[in-house]
Amino acid sequence: MNICMFRMSELSSKIPPQFLRNMILHELKEPAVFSGLLEWSILSWSLKDWGEKLGNKIMPFRSGVRKSTSTPQWERTCSTTHLTMQQFVELVESNAHPCSSTETEDEKWLYFDYKYMHEWFIDNPQILQTVNWAPLGFPETTGLQSSVWIGSDGAHTPCHMDSYGCNLVAQIYGTKQWILFPPDKSEQMLPTRIPYEESSVYSKHNFFCPRIKTELEGARVVMLKPGDVLFVPHHWWHYVENIGTAISINTWIPLISDDSARLEESLVKLFMSQVCKDHPQPDLILNPNEDDVATWPLIASVKLVQTCVEKCKERNPSNVKKPEAEVANIPEKVIMDMGEHSGSSDKTIVDVTKYKDIITPIRQWTVLKFRKFLLKKRKRFKTKKIKRISKSHLDTATERLINAFCHPDVISKVKDILYYEYQRSNPDVSLNQKR
Repeated sequence: MNICMFRMSELSSKIPPQFLRNMILHELKEPAVFSGLLEWSILSWSLKDWGEKLGNKIMPFRSGVRKSTSTPQWERTCSTTHLTMQQFVELVESNAHPCSSTETEDEKWLYFDYKYMHEWFIDNPQILQTVNWAPLGFPETTGLQSSVWIGSDGAHTPCHMDSYGCNLVAQIYGTKQWILFPPDKSEQMLPTRIPYEESSVYSKHNFFCPRIKTELEGARVVMLKPGDVLFVPHHWWHYVENIGTAISINTWIPLISDDSARLEESLVKLFMSQVCKDHPQPDLILNPNEDDVATWPLIASVKLVQTCVEKCKERNPSNVKKPEAEVANIPEKVIMDMGEHSGSSDKTIVDVTKYKDIITPIRQWTVLKFRKFLLKKRKRFKTKKIKRISKSHLDTATERLINAFCHPDVISKVKDILYYEYQRSNPDVSLNQKR
């Protein structure tokens, strides 16, 4: 397994959670898997148990196709199927291997994805109460701050990078495949803000049925099994796919750098809202959960930007500086400040170097190995036909313009200039006082 592996069955009795917290927030700069740490009761549940516990609650499952497609299967191009958990279990158990070589053109995958547990499991306190991230050093984070992902074989999330925080993902049932790339490989990931979703930057690469012509460097691949917890660092790209029916639960750990990221995202939203107002088909630009952006008033966008600037000034007033004419080609250093999460008791209390013998250094895949891996994924689809999953497409000129204006380097530059101008105009008076 090409990923850092912490053998928690050996460590849990020796390393206090505060130390693990410090490692996650300070020491770890690459993905890592913690194994044998969780003792959640739901880890022993079968699919039948899940069906019985959730009863007749109607759940919306995103539905995609099991075939080669010309582009990633964005949420807008998927349909929605409403099922109870029992109906979902019956469906997947009646077709145990739906993504096999004998698949038909009509077979689909189903995904109850990115659903807040406190909204959907309010009538199931046993599920909410068993989820607690205390063993990893985050006792304040429970099922109330977590999301659940339930899907059939082949259910997947297009490759993307999260704008905020770092991610802890617990595999509850089945197996899930993760493909990860570091932030410094962003250009090769072909980033795009279309479809636009606040807090997510998507990649144009289609890892479900790859037709990638370029050589991709820096790939890490890991298969999560029940009980594993994957740590995804800030701004790491990731593609996630169920290998068989799978259930996972995750939580995002907030970071001090989120304030700056929210300011950048507010600038992107301002630009997107203005573009969508006059565009005849804003649905070609927006993710479904962002449809209201097309009617977002300019004054609301400006107020959001101002609020984000104030938050940055409040949190890091000393970071305001005049932007340089030239941007140095230096990788961004993400500062993970543990201070806002807890008190001084979370300082490192165990020498990290003592545990090097039980921590396997991460090894990225070679370009050749990853290329063979992608070819194998592509061969799942024996048909040479490529399904066009969208009848209409955004014109190339508009797409290029949006991605140029919303490029991370451009948005970062605008943020620096805006931040500096607000501070320079009245450094001793907050924006609220000024108004």
